Amino acid sequence: MEEDFELMWQEKAEEHALGAEQMFYNSLLMQSGQDGAVAQKEFLSRLAELNKEKQLIKIKYKKISDQNRIKRREEKKKIQGR
Repeated sequence: MEEDFELMWQEKAEEHALGAEQMFYNSLLMQSGQDGAVAQKEFLSRLAELNKEKQLIKIKYKKISDQNRIKRREEKKKIQGR
């Protein structure tokens, strides 16, 4: 359970860092107005990259969690002698 808890906190920390960066780019996007059309495209591109990174983080941690669950199940079977 401690591994799961630590894993969850690592995932949340990475998501929080990306969320903070997204907020930064959102504020820059709002401030750029019509004068910064090129800047807006760059900001939108970076925001799309951040969304992809968030999805990859979720996939990464789900995979690790699933592997840990399978490992625990196999260890439990060994202990029970099945």
